[in-house]
Amino acid sequence: MSEENVIVAPEKFDLNLDMDQPLSHYFINSSHNTYLTGHQLTGRSSVEIYRQCLLSGCRCVELDCWNGRNSDEEPIITHGYTVVTEVLLKEVLEA
Repeated sequence: MSEENVIVAPEKFDLNLDMDQPLSHYFINSSHNTYLTGHQLTGRSSVEIYRQCLLSGCRCVELDCWNGRNSDEEPIITHGYTVVTEVLLKEVLEA
């Protein structure tokens, strides 16, 4: 991740933390569809994206958990009812 591609200006991180405001007044570094590397309906899922998000400061990631395809398979992370690829929940938790 490049410093030129951050959503918040780096100088804003040096501000004194005023924790007396309502929660809606704060920016929380989060991620939606964290597992996707591309298109929401046809993209590829990646365990590595979780690691990259957390290392870059993200503190809230989405775990879109589903049962494995068969009853004896491990839980997976995928975008349900799409052609998005799957990753094992176990691999994401270990990353």
